[in-house]
This record gives sequence, C-alpha cells and structure tokens, in this order.
Amino acid sequence: IKNLTVTINSTYETGLFGRISSGAIQNLGVINAAVTNNANVRSGVIAGEIYNSTVKNVYTAGNIIVTTGHAQSGGFAGECAASSVENCFTTYGAFAATVGTSYNCYYMADATNASSVGIPYTKQQYESGKLTYILNDYTSEGELIWGQNLKESDNDTEYDACPVFGGDIVYTSAPCPIKFANEVVEVQHTAKDGMCTQ
Repeated sequence: IKNLTVTINSTYETGLFGRISSGAIQNLGVINAAVTNNANVRSGVIAGEIYNSTVKNVYTAGNIIVTTGHAQSGGFAGECAASSVENCFTTYGAFAATVGTSYNCYYMADATNASSVGIPYTKQQYESGKLTYILNDYTSEGELIWGQNLKESDNDTEYDACPVFGGDIVYTSAPCPIKFANEVVEVQHTAKDGMCTQ
C-alpha cells in the first residue's frame, strides 16, 4: 500500500484499520502515510489499536506523519494490547505505546524513545542490511521474506533505505559477520586479547 491518507474527526481509533480485535495481519507493507485524528484518539499507521491479535512481517516506511493529541500513537500502531507482534518495523520515531509480546520490532531513532516499545535503530542501521538479515532469522538461505538493495557508495541513489518484501538477498560477511552486502563477502578476523576488533 502506498500513499495512505486517513483523517478522522470523531472518537474512533485511527489508521489503515481503526481497531483490530482478535485478528491476524501478515506480510503487509505501507509506504508513505499521513494519519490524523482530530479528536485526540489512539492513532497509528496500521491501526489505532490492535487487540488480542497476531501480527507478523508488517512494516511502515517512507514519509510517515501521525497526528493526534493522544499519548498512544506510533508509526506502527497506537497500541497492541494483548497481541503478539513479530518481525515488524517502522521508519517513524516510535513503534507503539504498548505491545503484549514482541519479537524483532524496530523503530527509527538515534536513542530510545521512552514512549515507545521496540528497539531503536538509526537510519544508517536500517540502510546497512543488518535488519534485513535479522528479520530473515539470520540467514540468506531458503525462502526469504525480506530483501534489500544495499547502498554501495555515498553517491549511490538507487538503493532500498530499509528492508522490503522480496528484493535482493542480504548476506553477512564470513568468517567474521560484521558486514552486510548483496553478495558473499569475506572478512577475516583481527583479534586482540581473544576478541575480534573488526
């Protein structure tokens, strides 16, 4: 889904879905979204509230704007109460206010946002390919959900700024897993006091 715009003036949770209850969402991406609730109710790109549901392999990316006076808002959801959320991310500065259980959930920030659950990753970390590798369960083999065309140089303008569905395979360097690329790269260990210094 691209270029989502949702504006609500009433007291309903706001997002692509206002409220999800006892549902399942999987393999969904939203690129560029503006979500507004003018009655100060929970808001997020996927939903204002996700309740008692399972969510897996879902992301929001690009230009994201979430506007509401409610404390529970985020680039992913306002809240995910009593829900299981796995392998999800947003490039917004907050994921969601609460989540029942989460695994591999990320938002874009240089530091921890106390108002959000999830793991903060910087813009550079999103671009590096590391998150794609993590979301693929630390492998480049078999059927992969996530891919990413990685930036090859500072002058490169044709690249994916974050993981996408499909896309180029991301490999980690071997034997030292410190570099990510769209081809197999060899990086040897440089050890000091038994620790790799690469």
